[in-house]
Amino acid sequence: MRLTRADRSVLSDWWFTVDRLMFFGLLLLMGAGLVLSLAASPP
Repeated sequence: MRLTRADRSVLSDWWFTVDRLMFFGLLLLMGAGLVLSLAASPP
């Protein structure tokens, strides 16, 4: 699905207003936390 600025859907409005660096940084931290929690748990 291709989002353009002319599209007025809720998803496209959100995508063009969100701070992408913060969003992907948060996803990276969540992924790292998941990996670390799985590595620290007993088998």
